[in-house]
Amino acid sequence: IEYKLSQQLIEEIEEKSTFYDNGGYQGFHTLIGSLGKKVFTFEPDPNNLEELKKNVELNPDQDIEIIEKPLWCKVKDLDLKIDKGGESSVGDGDFRKESTTLDNFVIDQENPVPDIIKIDVEGAEGLVLEGFTETLRQSNDRLVYCEVRPNKMSDYGYVSDEVHQRLEKCGFQVEVLSERESNYFIKA
Repeated sequence: IEYKLSQQLIEEIEEKSTFYDNGGYQGFHTLIGSLGKKVFTFEPDPNNLEELKKNVELNPDQDIEIIEKPLWCKVKDLDLKIDKGGESSVGDGDFRKESTTLDNFVIDQENPVPDIIKIDVEGAEGLVLEGFTETLRQSNDRLVYCEVRPNKMSDYGYVSDEVHQRLEKCGFQVEVLSERESNYFIKA
């Protein structure tokens, strides 16, 4: 599932591309995104941040900015728990971080509109998409890659069809890129 996404990113990133990596983990897709002009990677988990920062430091010529916040549907303090395998999720948690929305980050804080966005947020895809409807409508040359986790989405009150519908309402055509068990990546 990750291999197909990585291939797609390598093919789609252009020298002028601004890439937003939501769920930066340890920076693999962030570094692929750095083939373009600018990368903003969102990663709140302190364990992942440590590795992400090391990997970014090993590539000092790349224009990568790490945002130590989760993207969410609104700006608020979130309790986050560290799950297995480097994943973190909202819930009674191990740490607290203020979230932001992509609309807030791009429109209110005047950061560049993303050309390519990757979303890998452990089932919170629907809530994250709620937070950047305006940004998604701002550019015609944009791609969204999103890992959809139907089994975890119900924890946040969503089903996978709602992710597809939200992207389609913003003018995207949605296609399944790859699948693994019940999880899959979409390209829109």
